[in-house]
Amino acid sequence: MREFSSEIKLMLALQLVSIKPIMIALVVGAGAMIDADQESPLNKVFAGFAAFCVLQLPVASADPREDAAYIASQIQSDDVLDAQMEAVGDLMVPLILDEFRKSGVELSRQSTIMFSEIFLEEMSKVFKEGMREAYATAALKNSTPEVLADFRTFLESESGQEWAAVQGPLLRDLTKLAETVGMDAGLNSIPPVLERLKGPEGNAFDEADLAELIGIFE
Repeated sequence: MREFSSEIKLMLALQLVSIKPIMIALVVGAGAMIDADQESPLNKVFAGFAAFCVLQLPVASADPREDAAYIASQIQSDDVLDAQMEAVGDLMVPLILDEFRKSGVELSRQSTIMFSEIFLEEMSKVFKEGMREAYATAALKNSTPEVLADFRTFLESESGQEWAAVQGPLLRDLTKLAETVGMDAGLNSIPPVLERLKGPEGNAFDEADLAELIGIFE
């Protein structure tokens, strides 16, 4: 009987690396909310994972590449990747249309809607395949074969399947929370930023630029 490495627990957060960076900071907050709601279905999932670690189940495969590919297929499921595309799609399409306008291309509202749908549908197909391959490659690089096998065994369990199934909805919730948290973080960072600009660090700025920046924040 061996003790599981703490690395396997880090695998639970790996799918967030392809989301907006602020979501990583939300993991701690999300965990706090889950702990506060003892009846939450997620509590049962994480409790199941904890039990799995205690039971120390046997490894799932002798081939770490197969384990990494399986993990990627579960972590980067269609639902999860659709949630990611929903998060970035709303940002990408306006940027592309803006580039069109700079080139003198003006689309009607109907054409804009149709183009956006076609573009995101086709991009989604390539995005999903690429993300699964990238995830499997990253998992192989950053985890030991033993950790990959252990995590696959968990994902193949009933609790693991339930955990994987809630990742899409969880991601969508995190995206919504990220907008609020990001706004609050930006506003709350103004006082310390202003203090640093007025301190010794401000001396490194061009005098006119510094005055302009301080004027913006005050």
